[in-house]
Amino acid sequence: MLNQRVKQIIWNDTAKNLYSDESIARRLLTCSEDREFIKLLTGLNDEHLDKLEDQNRKIIRKVIDMVCLSFHYFDVCNEGEAVMSNHQPIESMSDILGLSEEQYLLLEKEWRKVFHKKTNKTL
Repeated sequence: MLNQRVKQIIWNDTAKNLYSDESIARRLLTCSEDREFIKLLTGLNDEHLDKLEDQNRKIIRKVIDMVCLSFHYFDVCNEGEAVMSNHQPIESMSDILGLSEEQYLLLEKEWRKVFHKKTNKTL
């Protein structure tokens, strides 16, 4: 099961087709480990659910990478002033990605923790 800020990424990604079996399954996969229930409700098999879980992981990774790249760029460009002109960069990027500012900041914070752990292991 995923935390709320990561669930929002899946909700945003499935918003165009809310009631398709795949969208419902992808959302259920974020909050339930009961694959039998998901299969019963959607009619999808284990192989299909595996593909949808992989799709969820890929979109989460993509959004987290965008958050981290934007933070890195904002650090380099004086808080993103050059990028977002008259707008607050964090507010703008969180809106663009369909996240609250809090979700955006927490994703970046979590990524930094993971990145620092990996960096320390390789040193």
